[in-house]
Amino acid sequence: MFPGDDVLRELARRLSMLQGERYAGALITEAVWRKGSPKNPQEPLRILRDCHGFFTVEVWDDCGTLTVTMLLNHRKRSIPPRLIPRPCRAAENEHMWHVFSAGEVAEFTAQAGDTNVLHTGEHPVVPGLLMLECLLADERFRDVSRLQMKFRQAAFAGDALYLSLAGDAFQIFSARQLLCEGHIVNKYNQTI
Repeated sequence: MFPGDDVLRELARRLSMLQGERYAGALITEAVWRKGSPKNPQEPLRILRDCHGFFTVEVWDDCGTLTVTMLLNHRKRSIPPRLIPRPCRAAENEHMWHVFSAGEVAEFTAQAGDTNVLHTGEHPVVPGLLMLECLLADERFRDVSRLQMKFRQAAFAGDALYLSLAGDAFQIFSARQLLCEGHIVNKYNQTI
């Protein structure tokens, strides 16, 4: 089975089994997708870490394994204003990547069973797993066997997002600031 093209939605649905007040408003700080399932798969969801407000969970299916670290108990109903934008230097290999619509966000969250209030409204926060899904569906990422994303800031529906690739590293940013960065490993276990 090939990653991308809505394949991560089943993994996102498995993550949405985490319901209740404890998970309300949770923010994903890191997501790692890799081909293959864990060595000893038992349950469809496994908690790897639950400490000091950080929660790491692993889910898997025929497509691959997704490990997500979340910041729990995020009580704010919206992302705070961007007070200190991180400077972004334009690279030669930077290009306009995607503008997520509120409709795309609504469709993804509905299919994934994601009820996080941050992903609602006229200009919702784009789910990190939707961004990951779009990267895996991108032609340049077809041979990826592992992709790691660390989220620095929220991406909002309607914002133009830019992608910069340099070797095995990538960055996604808006016109104002760095949103996430990550690393890629191809199917031969080599950096791209």
